[in-house]
Amino acid sequence: MKDNSNRRRIYIIDRNFQYGFIRKISLLAILIVIGSLLSFAIVYHYYGNIQVKITQPVLFNMTENTKIAEDSDTYTVFEVLWPVLAICVIATLLSIFFFGVIVSHRMAGPIYRMRKILSEMANYNLEFSVGHLRKKDEFKSLLSEIHNLKEQWNKPIHELQQLCKELDDETKKKHSVNRICEIVSAFKIKNSAL
Repeated sequence: MKDNSNRRRIYIIDRNFQYGFIRKISLLAILIVIGSLLSFAIVYHYYGNIQVKITQPVLFNMTENTKIAEDSDTYTVFEVLWPVLAICVIATLLSIFFFGVIVSHRMAGPIYRMRKILSEMANYNLEFSVGHLRKKDEFKSLLSEIHNLKEQWNKPIHELQQLCKELDDETKKKHSVNRICEIVSAFKIKNSAL
């Protein structure tokens, strides 16, 4: 039997899905950052030379002459705002990556499990247990529907297996064939050339 104790600690389950999801969220964040930078550029263009009096030291002072900057209490809008904007951009990108991994993990885990279940069903195996998802996972209702589908298929297939056994008995043959026809006709399938 496989040791599955570490399996729940792996956050990247489906690389294509999760990294694609994170890329899309990051693209949105980059667009927000670009919008912020454009807004900052517009503010700087119109109000860049405005001097602001500050009694506290400015974080990441960019003036060449530090001695003059230490003696002076006035700074441009650019000198005051750029460190705040830089820190916000970095914090935003890091938090987007972190939450992107967490949120995509809550989706990728159930998707991975449902793929395995559907693969088993496609291979005519209905003996497995569908199981359950973690508390904060997404797609619980979809897994419930897959479980219902499996249970609904189990009943007629089990009955078909019983009827096939009864076909050996000549007295029950006609009844068994009629019931098989009823069960098979209950399934709606697309006609295709075999």
